[in-house]
This record gives sequence, structure tokens and C-alpha cells, in this order.
Amino acid sequence: MTANRHLAILCAITLVVVVAAGFATLQRRALTVDPPPAARMFPNLAERFGDIAEVTVARATDHAFKTVTMRRDGEAWGVVERDNYPVDGNILRRLLVALDQLKVLEAKTRDPKRFERIDLRDLSTPGARGGQVVVRDSQGEVVFDAIIGKRRANLAGGPARVYVRRSGEQQTWLAEGDLDLRTGPVDWLNREITNIPADDTARARLTAPDGAVLDIVHDDKLTTKFRFTNIPDTVTLVSEYAAKNIAAVLEFNTFKDVRKAAGLVFTDTGQAEFWTKNGLYTRVDFARDGDKFWTRFAFRAGDGADAAARTLAGQLTARNAGWAYLLPDVRIQRLRDTRQSVSMPDKKTGARQ
Repeated sequence: MTANRHLAILCAITLVVVVAAGFATLQRRALTVDPPPAARMFPNLAERFGDIAEVTVARATDHAFKTVTMRRDGEAWGVVERDNYPVDGNILRRLLVALDQLKVLEAKTRDPKRFERIDLRDLSTPGARGGQVVVRDSQGEVVFDAIIGKRRANLAGGPARVYVRRSGEQQTWLAEGDLDLRTGPVDWLNREITNIPADDTARARLTAPDGAVLDIVHDDKLTTKFRFTNIPDTVTLVSEYAAKNIAAVLEFNTFKDVRKAAGLVFTDTGQAEFWTKNGLYTRVDFARDGDKFWTRFAFRAGDGADAAARTLAGQLTARNAGWAYLLPDVRIQRLRDTRQSVSMPDKKTGARQ
């Protein structure tokens, strides 16, 4: 099954759920008089889900705007502005279904001077604050192109409302629909790198650029479950959880940004290593880029690894090979901790121990 056929099927399933929810709402309103059904703004979009090849989303912010281009290449969708890193299919599917479900409620202004009030000016206009979505098929033909403006509260409850203008037209509309255009390229990605529970970690080792090593082991006798093996008990730590915080870096581990690893230099900048109880080995290397550190992850099943570890190593390698990630500052700090950074200063000399 091709990726686009799979996307079309998922969109169709979501569409059925949306329609079923709408039918339930109609049943609850059986004793009231409703207005005539609203017309869809783009009535034929759902029929073309299987042939969609590119979705562009732009968001205006004052005098500039960010563009996200999601493009299909064979069976895969990627974000062009992030070296074609894979799109989160669920997010893309929800957007396409929401576009298909846009329904006209009433016509609004045709006066361009009033577009500013409802954020429907062209995005190239200085001070514009709307969004724009363009959908193209495999032949490059535009099948959806609209400016998305302000949301308007639905005081009666029910579905959200938004101001919309078809690109190139003067007529604006109030439509029923909940569109999430997000903020930038990274928001359309599945940002998870790893999610290895801290309790699964048997040991970890941080190696500084100068070769200094910080070793951590799992110890069930401790409340914190982890300890440093090469820091004497006489040294006061900045936190009793310092070792555990490092061991837990691979749990719920997501990135802030992503790029191809090619072109970055991952030498002489230290590394972090983790071993799980069932034999999964993870290595994190660093590349300095100005004042930032990009990370590169490598995985393998060690000697004696069980089947689960071997499977996970393969899955993580397939997902992360060739990519470099910018992590949240606190995770970078923990991955690059040293004996000095986790120890309190000596009370007499003030020096790190």
C-alpha cells in the first residue's frame, strides 16, 4: 500500500468519525429548528486525497512569515525546510480533513480595506497576521488555496468558526471549521527521538572533551535509584538526583530542531553512552555550531541483548540515522555534565571538587 493511499484511507476514517459526531449532535437537537446545512468551501477536496503531493502552510507574523512545505517523495512525506525530515502523518491527516470539512456560514466583507480586521490580507502585505494553505496534486495543480484569518468564538457552543478568503478573490467568508496551522516547520514533525524509561537503564558514561569520565550505575538500594561510581561519598552533590537526571535523558527525549548530520563535525566534543538492562546500547555524539551543540544518536544491540533490545535498536537506527538534533538546553547540560558540574564547591576554597 503506498503512503498516499494509506493517507487517503486514514483521512477517510477520520472523516467518518467527524460525520458520526455531527449526526449525534443533530439527534440531540431534534426538538430545535436548525438553519439549512452549510455548503462546503471546497466540496471536491476529499475525492482527491489520494493524489495530493504537496501541502504548503504559511503563517504571517507582522513583516515576515514562515513557510512549511510538506512534499511527497515516493511513499514518504517530508518537510522541505527541514531537509525532508518525515512529517507526522497524523497531524497532516487532521489538517486535510479539517480543510475538507470547512463549511460556509455567511458571506462577509469584500472591501480589502477591512481585511485587516479579520486577518485576511495577503501574507506579503506588511503587518499581515493570517495564514495560507495551498494544496497541490501530483501534477502540480492547485486543489486548495485559501487565506485563513481570525477565529471567531461560537457563542452558542459547537464547532469553531474562522474567517476565510479564497486566494485571489475579494469575497470573504465566515466558515465553520477548526484549523490548526501551527507555528513553524518543526511543529509538523514527530519530534520523539527516544523514549527509554530511566528504570531500564543499567549504567551510563559521560566522557568530556578532555577525556574525563563520569560513570553512573543503577542501584536499587537508593531512593534515587542511581549513583556516581567515581565520585567519593565525601563530595557533596548539587542534587541527590544528579545521577538519575542524567540516566533519564533518553526518556521522553524530543528535539527542538533537526537537520541532516552531514556537514557537522562530531569529533573532540565528548560523548554520552547508555546501556539498558536488556542490552541496548546508545551513544550520543556532539557537534559544536556557534554557541549550540547538535547531537547525533547511534544504537546497537550489545552482546547478550534480548530480542526486544535487538528490535528496538533496529527501529531507532532506522528513524534516527543520518540526522542531527538540537535538544532542549537542560538535556544538553545533563549529557555534558562533569564531576565538577554535579559537585558543590569546596566550602573552604570555593573550588569545584
